[in-house]
Amino acid sequence: MNIVSIPKSEELDNREKQLAPLGKKLRIFFQLSKYFLSSIQSRKTDYVSLLGIFLRLPQASVKEILGKNQSYVKKLDARRYRTQKSSFIGKYCKEFQCAREADYCDLVQRDQRSRILCSFHMGDYIYGCNYLASLEEGHRSKKVLSFGAAPESYFDNLAKAFGNSSIKRSAELLVEQTSVVDLTRLIRSEKTTLLMFCDLPAEYGETVTVPFLGRRARFSKGPAVVALASRTPLLPVVNFIDGQINCIEIRPLIEPNIKPGENFTQAVVRITAELVSTFEEIFKSYPEQWRYLTLLPDYFEAMTPEK
Repeated sequence: MNIVSIPKSEELDNREKQLAPLGKKLRIFFQLSKYFLSSIQSRKTDYVSLLGIFLRLPQASVKEILGKNQSYVKKLDARRYRTQKSSFIGKYCKEFQCAREADYCDLVQRDQRSRILCSFHMGDYIYGCNYLASLEEGHRSKKVLSFGAAPESYFDNLAKAFGNSSIKRSAELLVEQTSVVDLTRLIRSEKTTLLMFCDLPAEYGETVTVPFLGRRARFSKGPAVVALASRTPLLPVVNFIDGQINCIEIRPLIEPNIKPGENFTQAVVRITAELVSTFEEIFKSYPEQWRYLTLLPDYFEAMTPEK
């Protein structure tokens, strides 16, 4: 028969004393955990409220939009980085619709100058911009200014979608290796279609302040600077998804002119404002389709709306 020894009261007192510090630490840990969880929840609520102010929407609508945005980015990256079947990606890209495609094809034929396709991370901008680029003449140089090298799967998918007219690895220009002077020389030396983006967050480059959603916001000045420095026209391009349809919106060329009474800096601001205005029109209807929606508060200089 097993005999179970019962600790003496002195032993129990000693054990309680030994465990007391641990119990205190556990209580502190749980209190801190509760505080941090509460703090995180509070910051999340404040963030949703802040987005609601900028978007002029109630919190419930903002939460719904953020959920859709998360799903949108996930699907977008999957189509970009995961290897796609030729049958799927080919059919997918053929269904893109550009209301002014005939005008664009006419521009390609009659205007032999280099041009900058200035786009935004909106809708399926990846395949939408490549759809336009595939309409270019075969002998024309196509370049994309990128902040990071795309994986091979990206170019494989483009080849499956657009065949020989797709953008190749050789078309990729990395920002850290390419200056404005380099871009200017490239554009001037040969007929080139260069794809640039105007909505990258401030940490990716220099910005200027322009009107956006009734406030002052900072957007990339790169496209306007390159256009003016190289005397190359800009073509605003915004992609968005309307229901199940991938749409491409293009606007008239913006000529790289400095108007009478303007200096270079003022011209950069004016052109950037015009580009952002095109984006704003579509963003208001489809905010969930902007890749950088969660960073929206960082774009604004102040909470106060413009008068």
